[in-house]
Amino acid sequence: MKWFLRLPSWVRLSSALTLAAAMFVLIWWMNQKRQAAEDVWHPKARHWTSTPLTVSWDEHFWGAHNNSFSKAVSEINGAVGCNQLRVALDGGPTDVRIVSTDGEPCGDMEALVSKESHAAQTYLCPDGTAEIHIGQPGDVTKSYLIAIHELGHVLGLGHDPYIASGANAPMSVSMMVPNVADYSGRLGTGRRLPAASDKDRRELAKRYCK
Repeated sequence: MKWFLRLPSWVRLSSALTLAAAMFVLIWWMNQKRQAAEDVWHPKARHWTSTPLTVSWDEHFWGAHNNSFSKAVSEINGAVGCNQLRVALDGGPTDVRIVSTDGEPCGDMEALVSKESHAAQTYLCPDGTAEIHIGQPGDVTKSYLIAIHELGHVLGLGHDPYIASGANAPMSVSMMVPNVADYSGRLGTGRRLPAASDKDRRELAKRYCK
């Protein structure tokens, strides 16, 4: 320390300012990383302690949409790199039920975590399960987009605020953009189906791939 005090005052001041700037940058970087992790999660996110979650639906009722729901489960697992979800066996226990909005939800408004216009609503039920109510599935592409988006909410993801359209639209958008089912009509010119963003994949992997 004595050698430092012997340095000219301007050198000591410059060193102190450099150190302060470095500390500021480090703190800012750490805060950005923390904020980025927090940004992906829904305010009502449930941290499931046991995965994979079993997902079920009435195959006779949903007919052509069965493959859409199965594909949504597979795509999320494949994107993240571990099985967070699996299709429930007939008659087996179910963590997540995909049902029609004709039925009564499992809880009150406090259980509601997502309402995608009239297309779908997702509830985190008081009994520790979840329900996805789909009212307007449309074609099989639209029902796939609804399912993958709502399953993202079940796992805890919030909405991705980035939306672009027209010439500025990316080749693929996040599955968590609001009203993602609207993208079913915009998949021409080489654009890909919405999928998990890099940030969502990283955070889901940290939380569930253990």
